[in-house]
Amino acid sequence: MSTMLTLTAPRSLQRSVTSVATPAAAATFSAEKNPYLFPTALLEDVEMRLANSTSTELVDAAQPLPVSLDEAPWWLVHTKPRQEKQLAHQLRSLEISHFLPAAPHRAMTRGRVRLTWAPLFPSYLFFRGLAEARLSVLQTNRIVAIHPVADTLSLSCQLRVLAELVEKNIPLRVEERFPPGRNVRVIAGALLDTCGVVVQRCGKTRLFIKISELLGGVSVEIDHRFVEPY
Repeated sequence: MSTMLTLTAPRSLQRSVTSVATPAAAATFSAEKNPYLFPTALLEDVEMRLANSTSTELVDAAQPLPVSLDEAPWWLVHTKPRQEKQLAHQLRSLEISHFLPAAPHRAMTRGRVRLTWAPLFPSYLFFRGLAEARLSVLQTNRIVAIHPVADTLSLSCQLRVLAELVEKNIPLRVEERFPPGRNVRVIAGALLDTCGVVVQRCGKTRLFIKISELLGGVSVEIDHRFVEPY
């Protein structure tokens, strides 16, 4: 019997209105492990913004999160086939914040093994910016469509969890559907204090991370003893 979990924000990212903001932590992500995250500190201010939330309730990544009116929104870009990396390089040259979730992949070329980066969601990339940045992306001639993201801060939380998994070299499986389940909290291991929904499946325990309704998400294997009801 297996277990799959839909992740919400880590417990350390859940704050009430009485929380006191703390200085931003040192960069968690590296260009070596997340080469298509620009800038590498793009997802580092999530905890600060949650701590400064005006909400009177605990913040959870599965619920809408407050976002200041002057904060640049996230956009989901549908690219032309095999244009994700080229678009990421172009956005970097334009200094437009973006994240192309990708995982290391070993490929054989002329009898030699080489390491490449395979997009987790082919033909899709996230970028962040106002109208000027959106226009610049449209002018690259590499896209099919741009989809607005309604809940910017919630997506930031989910992308941060995803980037952390990539940073830790945790094997990921792309998932298109989100099964229902019971609320749990991870009590040990690399995802300590992460909260979500657990689902049993196929004799293994997996955590499910929902990224968006359009893309789906990813799942990771975890020891079933590492979760408890929450």
